Amino acid sequence: MLFFKQIVDEKFDSKSFKAFYDQECHICPGTLSLIDAMETSHIPLEKILENSGVSNQAYIDLKNGDRCDPKLVRKLYAAMALPEHLALTNCPRLK
Repeated sequence: MLFFKQIVDEKFDSKSFKAFYDQECHICPGTLSLIDAMETSHIPLEKILENSGVSNQAYIDLKNGDRCDPKLVRKLYAAMALPEHLALTNCPRLK
């Protein structure tokens, strides 16, 4: 009987599985961190979106994990004057 960690390790040894996994990612720790910062900021959300040029619908899709666009995430980090999260440097969608 295989334990979960063994199964995961075996799957990630496969380059095709890793590529599929990276392609299917929907939201990363960097994006979650950004959303948390935006939701708890003293700056109104509408102002952040306006300053970044990101539409409300694009933000809702991002927040719900429906569509993560790393370029959009970078715009939001800049609008919040926050350093980008390390996860963005390893984002498979930016490669």
